[in-house]
Amino acid sequence: MRLTPLRVILACALGILIGCAAVATPPPKDRPALASSPPGPPVWKPGYEWGFRWESPRGKGTFVWTVTREEIVDGVAYYVVTAGRQREMYLRKADLAFSLEKVRGQVERRYVPPQQQYVWPLTPGKTWEDTFTAEFPLDRQTTEFARRCQVEAEETMTVPAGTFRAFKIVCRRPGTIGLEVWYAPEVKQWIRERGPTDDGIRDRELISFKLD
Repeated sequence: MRLTPLRVILACALGILIGCAAVATPPPKDRPALASSPPGPPVWKPGYEWGFRWESPRGKGTFVWTVTREEIVDGVAYYVVTAGRQREMYLRKADLAFSLEKVRGQVERRYVPPQQQYVWPLTPGKTWEDTFTAEFPLDRQTTEFARRCQVEAEETMTVPAGTFRAFKIVCRRPGTIGLEVWYAPEVKQWIRERGPTDDGIRDRELISFKLD
């Protein structure tokens, strides 16, 4: 059948609408969406919790991190996160840089300047240099570190706590195996970490979380 000019116009319009509808089809609900904008540092509140499992050559187990309070130290605001009853970690509120760790109220480890696991906003390809000194006051020892970190990719990661969009961050020092961390904005925390320890390679991943 030969189309009249009007029918040609209507047919073209219909084709355009169908094409637009196909392009606008949303992703499946069970697939985490890409981040709409580069994430900045999360806001934590007292009571937030993250449960993790770990495994290394020396064994395996679980632990929980709990945000207990905010504290000002030398004019700088920190989140205080507990692990068990005796251990407290101080992470700088502005960027989650790891400053110090206390055990039974005594400083066991301090990073000068604070260790920067993240440099916000997180975007694939972003790199930074992280140079700091780890101080161990009880042992009267120090160790200097210089590493280069990069946000390698944004990808989907499945752990026991669920499936999330995450930013993969790798920090390397010359001659060593790199530390790999997957940070998920949805849970405001890393969901998997893999890297070297004194006894070999250790894996840690998120098994539960509470953000209320």
